[in-house]
Amino acid sequence: MHKQASGILAGLEKAPVVGPYAQARGRAFLLTWAQRLSGLLLTLYLFFHLYTLSGLKDPAAYQATMEAYGSGLFGFLEWLLALPVMFHALNGGRLIIYELFGFRNLRALYAWMWWLLVLYLGLLAFLMLEASQQLPALAYWLLVLAAGLTLAIGLWLKAAPAGHSRLWLLQRASGVFLLVVLPAHLLFMHTNPAMAKDAAMVLARLHSPLVVLVDMLLVLCICYHGAYGLASLLRDYMAPGPARAALLSAAWLLMALAAALGLDLLFSL
Repeated sequence: MHKQASGILAGLEKAPVVGPYAQARGRAFLLTWAQRLSGLLLTLYLFFHLYTLSGLKDPAAYQATMEAYGSGLFGFLEWLLALPVMFHALNGGRLIIYELFGFRNLRALYAWMWWLLVLYLGLLAFLMLEASQQLPALAYWLLVLAAGLTLAIGLWLKAAPAGHSRLWLLQRASGVFLLVVLPAHLLFMHTNPAMAKDAAMVLARLHSPLVVLVDMLLVLCICYHGAYGLASLLRDYMAPGPARAALLSAAWLLMALAAALGLDLLFSL
Protein backbone atom coordinates (compact mmCIF):
# COMPACT_ATOMS: atom_id res chain seq x y z
CA MET A 1 0.00 0.00 0.00
CA HIS A 2 2.83 2.39 0.84
CA LYS A 3 4.11 2.25 -2.76
CA GLN A 4 0.91 4.00 -3.82
CA ALA A 5 1.43 6.88 -1.43
CA SER A 6 1.20 10.38 -2.76
CA GLY A 7 2.18 13.84 -1.65
CA ILE A 8 4.27 14.10 1.48
CA LEU A 9 4.31 10.38 2.19
CA ALA A 10 5.43 9.60 -1.36
CA GLY A 11 8.22 12.12 -0.96
CA LEU A 12 9.44 10.32 2.15
CA GLU A 13 10.14 7.23 0.07
CA LYS A 14 12.73 9.25 -1.89
CA ALA A 15 14.31 11.05 1.08
CA PRO A 16 18.00 10.19 1.63
CA VAL A 17 17.78 9.00 5.26
CA VAL A 18 14.22 7.82 5.83
CA GLY A 19 13.60 6.67 2.25
CA PRO A 20 14.96 3.13 2.69
CA TYR A 21 12.88 2.67 5.83
CA ALA A 22 9.78 3.99 4.07
CA GLN A 23 10.27 1.55 1.20
CA ALA A 24 11.06 -1.43 3.43
CA ARG A 25 8.70 -0.85 6.35
CA GLY A 26 5.96 1.38 4.94
CA ARG A 27 4.32 4.64 5.96
CA ALA A 28 2.86 3.20 9.18
CA PHE A 29 6.38 2.54 10.50
CA LEU A 30 7.51 6.09 9.71
CA LEU A 31 4.42 7.70 11.21
CA THR A 32 4.74 5.56 14.34
CA TRP A 33 8.28 6.76 14.90
CA ALA A 34 7.41 10.33 14.01
CA GLN A 35 4.65 10.11 16.64
CA ARG A 36 7.07 8.82 19.25
CA LEU A 37 9.84 11.30 18.45
CA SER A 38 7.43 14.25 18.48
CA GLY A 39 6.12 13.00 21.83
CA LEU A 40 9.64 12.83 23.25
CA LEU A 41 10.36 16.35 21.97
CA LEU A 42 7.19 17.70 23.58
CA THR A 43 8.03 15.96 26.86
CA LEU A 44 11.40 17.72 26.90
CA TYR A 45 9.70 21.02 26.08
CA LEU A 46 7.29 20.51 28.98
CA PHE A 47 10.15 20.68 31.47
CA PHE A 48 11.62 23.74 29.73
CA HIS A 49 8.20 25.41 29.85
CA LEU A 50 7.77 24.63 33.55
CA TYR A 51 11.25 26.01 34.23
CA THR A 52 10.38 29.22 32.40
CA LEU A 53 7.08 29.61 34.24
CA SER A 54 8.78 29.07 37.59
CA GLY A 55 10.31 32.51 37.00
CA LEU A 56 6.89 34.00 37.81
CA LYS A 57 7.81 33.63 41.49
CA ASP A 58 10.08 36.61 40.74
CA PRO A 59 8.04 38.76 38.30
CA ALA A 60 10.98 41.02 37.46
CA ALA A 61 13.14 38.04 36.53
CA TYR A 62 10.31 36.54 34.47
CA GLN A 63 9.86 39.84 32.64
CA ALA A 64 13.57 39.96 31.84
CA THR A 65 13.45 36.40 30.51
CA MET A 66 10.47 37.21 28.29
CA GLU A 67 12.26 40.26 26.92
CA ALA A 68 15.25 38.06 26.10
CA TYR A 69 12.87 35.74 24.27
CA GLY A 70 11.41 38.64 22.30
CA SER A 71 13.62 38.27 19.23
CA GLY A 72 12.24 37.45 15.80
CA LEU A 73 14.10 34.15 15.87
CA PHE A 74 12.39 33.13 19.10
CA GLY A 75 9.01 34.06 17.63
CA PHE A 76 9.75 31.79 14.67
CA LEU A 77 10.74 28.96 17.03
CA GLU A 78 7.48 29.46 18.97
CA TRP A 79 5.57 29.07 15.72
CA LEU A 80 7.69 26.07 14.72
CA LEU A 81 6.85 24.34 18.00
CA ALA A 82 3.28 24.04 16.74
CA LEU A 83 4.52 21.55 14.12
CA PRO A 84 5.29 18.64 16.51
CA VAL A 85 2.31 19.60 18.70
CA MET A 86 -0.18 19.47 15.85
CA PHE A 87 1.40 16.49 14.11
CA HIS A 88 1.29 14.48 17.35
CA ALA A 89 -2.30 15.55 18.02
CA LEU A 90 -3.64 14.97 14.51
CA ASN A 91 -1.84 11.69 13.96
CA GLY A 92 -3.11 10.53 17.35
CA GLY A 93 -6.61 11.53 16.29
CA ARG A 94 -6.16 9.54 13.09
CA LEU A 95 -5.21 6.46 15.12
CA ILE A 96 -8.26 6.86 17.36
CA ILE A 97 -10.58 7.11 14.35
CA TYR A 98 -8.93 3.99 12.92
CA GLU A 99 -9.03 2.01 16.18
CA LEU A 100 -12.40 2.90 17.64
CA PHE A 101 -14.56 3.80 14.68
CA GLY A 102 -13.32 1.31 12.11
CA PHE A 103 -12.58 3.92 9.45
CA ARG A 104 -10.14 2.09 7.17
CA ASN A 105 -9.67 4.62 4.35
CA LEU A 106 -6.06 5.42 5.18
CA ARG A 107 -5.58 7.67 2.14
CA ALA A 108 -8.41 9.94 3.32
CA LEU A 109 -7.13 9.94 6.91
CA TYR A 110 -3.62 10.88 5.80
CA ALA A 111 -4.92 13.63 3.53
CA TRP A 112 -7.09 15.18 6.25
CA MET A 113 -4.24 15.00 8.73
CA TRP A 114 -1.78 16.87 6.47
CA TRP A 115 -4.33 19.48 5.35
CA LEU A 116 -5.41 20.23 8.93
CA LEU A 117 -1.77 20.52 9.95
CA VAL A 118 -1.04 23.03 7.19
CA LEU A 119 -4.27 24.93 7.91
CA TYR A 120 -3.51 25.24 11.62
CA LEU A 121 0.09 26.35 11.05
CA GLY A 122 -1.09 28.98 8.57
CA LEU A 123 -3.81 30.22 10.89
CA LEU A 124 -1.40 30.40 13.82
CA ALA A 125 1.16 32.34 11.78
CA PHE A 126 -1.50 34.84 10.67
CA LEU A 127 -2.87 35.35 14.17
CA MET A 128 0.61 35.69 15.67
CA LEU A 129 1.38 38.45 13.19
CA GLU A 130 -1.94 40.16 13.94
CA ALA A 131 -1.38 39.70 17.70
CA SER A 132 -4.94 40.57 18.68
CA GLN A 133 -7.46 38.35 20.44
CA GLN A 134 -11.00 39.72 20.25
CA LEU A 135 -12.96 36.83 21.75
CA PRO A 136 -13.52 37.36 25.50
CA ALA A 137 -11.36 34.97 27.51
CA LEU A 138 -14.20 33.59 29.62
CA ALA A 139 -16.35 32.67 26.61
CA TYR A 140 -13.34 31.29 24.74
CA TRP A 141 -12.24 28.95 27.51
CA LEU A 142 -15.76 27.82 28.33
CA LEU A 143 -16.23 26.75 24.72
CA VAL A 144 -12.83 25.08 24.53
CA LEU A 145 -13.26 23.26 27.84
CA ALA A 146 -16.75 22.08 26.91
CA ALA A 147 -15.55 20.75 23.55
CA GLY A 148 -12.52 18.99 25.04
CA LEU A 149 -14.47 17.32 27.86
CA THR A 150 -17.31 16.32 25.54
CA LEU A 151 -14.95 14.53 23.15
CA ALA A 152 -12.97 12.90 25.97
CA ILE A 153 -16.10 11.60 27.72
CA GLY A 154 -17.61 10.51 24.41
CA LEU A 155 -14.49 8.54 23.54
CA TRP A 156 -14.50 6.89 26.97
CA LEU A 157 -18.12 5.82 26.58
CA LYS A 158 -17.43 4.53 23.07
CA ALA A 159 -14.31 2.53 24.00
CA ALA A 160 -15.16 1.29 27.50
CA PRO A 161 -17.48 -1.58 26.40
CA ALA A 162 -14.62 -3.12 24.39
CA GLY A 163 -12.87 -4.11 27.63
CA HIS A 164 -9.76 -1.94 27.34
CA SER A 165 -7.82 -1.22 30.53
CA ARG A 166 -8.52 2.01 32.37
CA LEU A 167 -4.93 3.15 31.79
CA TRP A 168 -5.40 2.71 28.02
CA LEU A 169 -8.75 4.52 28.14
CA LEU A 170 -7.19 7.41 30.08
CA GLN A 171 -4.39 7.65 27.54
CA ARG A 172 -6.83 7.91 24.64
CA ALA A 173 -9.23 10.23 26.49
CA SER A 174 -6.38 12.54 27.55
CA GLY A 175 -5.17 12.59 23.95
CA VAL A 176 -8.57 13.64 22.63
CA PHE A 177 -8.85 16.34 25.31
CA LEU A 178 -5.40 17.66 24.39
CA LEU A 179 -6.26 17.54 20.68
CA VAL A 180 -8.84 20.26 21.37
CA VAL A 181 -7.43 22.23 24.29
CA LEU A 182 -3.70 22.38 23.57
CA PRO A 183 -4.00 23.91 20.07
CA ALA A 184 -6.60 26.33 21.50
CA HIS A 185 -4.14 27.24 24.25
CA LEU A 186 -1.41 27.97 21.71
CA LEU A 187 -3.76 30.08 19.60
CA PHE A 188 -4.94 32.13 22.57
CA MET A 189 -1.46 32.77 23.96
CA HIS A 190 0.17 33.64 20.66
CA THR A 191 -2.60 35.92 19.46
CA ASN A 192 -2.40 37.88 22.69
CA PRO A 193 1.33 37.80 23.56
CA ALA A 194 1.01 39.98 26.66
CA MET A 195 -1.16 37.30 28.24
CA ALA A 196 1.86 34.98 28.23
CA LYS A 197 4.80 37.37 28.44
CA ASP A 198 3.71 40.16 30.78
CA ALA A 199 4.26 38.89 34.33
CA ALA A 200 1.46 41.00 35.81
CA MET A 201 -1.06 39.80 33.22
CA VAL A 202 -0.02 36.16 33.63
CA LEU A 203 -0.48 36.38 37.40
CA ALA A 204 -3.82 38.15 36.99
CA ARG A 205 -4.93 35.43 34.57
CA LEU A 206 -4.18 32.76 37.16
CA HIS A 207 -6.67 34.38 39.56
CA SER A 208 -9.52 33.13 37.34
CA PRO A 209 -10.92 29.79 38.61
CA LEU A 210 -11.82 28.79 35.05
CA VAL A 211 -8.28 29.41 33.79
CA VAL A 212 -6.83 27.49 36.73
CA LEU A 213 -9.18 24.58 35.98
CA VAL A 214 -8.21 24.51 32.30
CA ASP A 215 -4.49 24.75 33.11
CA MET A 216 -4.79 22.06 35.79
CA LEU A 217 -6.45 19.66 33.34
CA LEU A 218 -3.81 20.50 30.74
CA VAL A 219 -0.99 19.71 33.16
CA LEU A 220 -2.54 16.43 34.32
CA CYS A 221 -3.45 15.26 30.80
CA ILE A 222 -0.05 16.17 29.31
CA CYS A 223 1.87 14.47 32.11
CA TYR A 224 -0.25 11.31 32.10
CA HIS A 225 -0.23 11.11 28.30
CA GLY A 226 3.54 11.57 28.28
CA ALA A 227 4.11 8.98 30.99
CA TYR A 228 1.98 6.41 29.18
CA GLY A 229 3.80 7.11 25.92
CA LEU A 230 7.24 6.70 27.52
CA ALA A 231 6.11 3.49 29.19
CA SER A 232 4.76 2.12 25.89
CA LEU A 233 8.05 2.89 24.16
CA LEU A 234 10.01 1.04 26.86
CA ARG A 235 7.68 -1.97 26.75
CA ASP A 236 7.95 -2.21 22.97
CA TYR A 237 11.75 -2.05 22.77
CA MET A 238 13.05 -3.53 26.01
CA ALA A 239 12.85 -7.15 27.12
CA PRO A 240 11.10 -7.79 30.43
CA GLY A 241 13.47 -7.65 33.38
CA PRO A 242 14.85 -5.47 36.19
CA ALA A 243 16.25 -2.82 33.82
CA ARG A 244 12.92 -2.30 32.07
CA ALA A 245 11.04 -2.27 35.38
CA ALA A 246 13.41 0.37 36.74
CA LEU A 247 13.08 2.57 33.66
CA LEU A 248 9.29 2.21 33.66
CA SER A 249 9.19 3.36 37.27
CA ALA A 250 11.54 6.24 36.44
CA ALA A 251 9.33 7.35 33.53
CA TRP A 252 6.20 7.44 35.68
CA LEU A 253 8.03 9.19 38.52
CA LEU A 254 9.51 11.77 36.13
CA MET A 255 6.11 12.71 34.74
CA ALA A 256 4.57 12.67 38.23
CA LEU A 257 7.26 15.17 39.21
CA ALA A 258 6.38 17.34 36.21
CA ALA A 259 2.70 17.23 37.22
CA ALA A 260 3.58 18.17 40.80
CA LEU A 261 5.71 21.10 39.62
CA GLY A 262 2.96 22.33 37.31
CA LEU A 263 0.25 22.12 39.97
CA ASP A 264 2.50 23.80 42.51
CA LEU A 265 2.98 26.71 40.13
CA LEU A 266 -0.75 27.01 39.53
CA PHE A 267 -1.70 27.11 43.20
CA SER A 268 1.28 28.98 44.66
CA LEU A 269 1.45 32.04 42.39
